[in-house]
Amino acid sequence: MCSRRCNLAVRSGWSFIPYVRPFSSNWAIVWAALYHQRLSQSRRATLKKFHFLTMDQFGSVLSTYPVTGNNLVERIEYQVSPNEPQHGRVYINKTQYIDGVSPDVWEFHVGGYQVCHKWLKDRRGRMLSYEDVRHYQHIVAVLTETISLMERIDEAIEEYGGWPIT
Repeated sequence: MCSRRCNLAVRSGWSFIPYVRPFSSNWAIVWAALYHQRLSQSRRATLKKFHFLTMDQFGSVLSTYPVTGNNLVERIEYQVSPNEPQHGRVYINKTQYIDGVSPDVWEFHVGGYQVCHKWLKDRRGRMLSYEDVRHYQHIVAVLTETISLMERIDEAIEEYGGWPIT
């Protein structure tokens, strides 16, 4: 929610000071967002490892790379599956693709960059190694988890009266 509210100002380069509610309302929002999720020490450590891409296991959110070939990044194209609109493929050349990338993950921006597209764009003309493909799959998994966590925090904030910026 904050990213949606502040995105225009951040992208345009305008600095601003948002008006916030009185301290007591802000404290309730912070308490709700941080403690409503009841993130234990181990859960926080897991999230930290997850975001620093140091986890060995990324659960069932891993995408697949089903077609063998030369692994050369020639073009970058995202296509949503007509049968399953929540699953898409990121093509790196005519035949090879990374499957299981949701539209939300593909469209996710950080700092004005579309993360999944930018990572591949920086490797255009290169052949991806096994480690490169694995790293991209980890990025997809981390973005999936990040989007889920952002949604849960937004729900907690709404439950406790909304975002403090008016």
